[in-house]
Amino acid sequence: MRTYEPIWKALKARHKVTVQVPRPMHWRIIKAVRKEKYMDKGWAFYMLDKGKVYKLLDSSTDSTLSFELQDVSPVIYLI
Repeated sequence: MRTYEPIWKALKARHKVTVQVPRPMHWRIIKAVRKEKYMDKGWAFYMLDKGKVYKLLDSSTDSTLSFELQDVSPVIYLI
């Protein structure tokens, strides 16, 4: 298992994850989680097949780093 894969797996399951890490490590973890999302093509295709599109959001304060998967799926109205 890759180092930051557990964060990505928890994020996929709960859509929101908060981790406590030192401030200088935030940029590294954000980059790694973005990479995990990019590498997980199976999940992306599965969600696309279900009509779902998610955007990865991150925010940080002091030693707290938060990730969220925001649903940005297009709304389709059938008439």
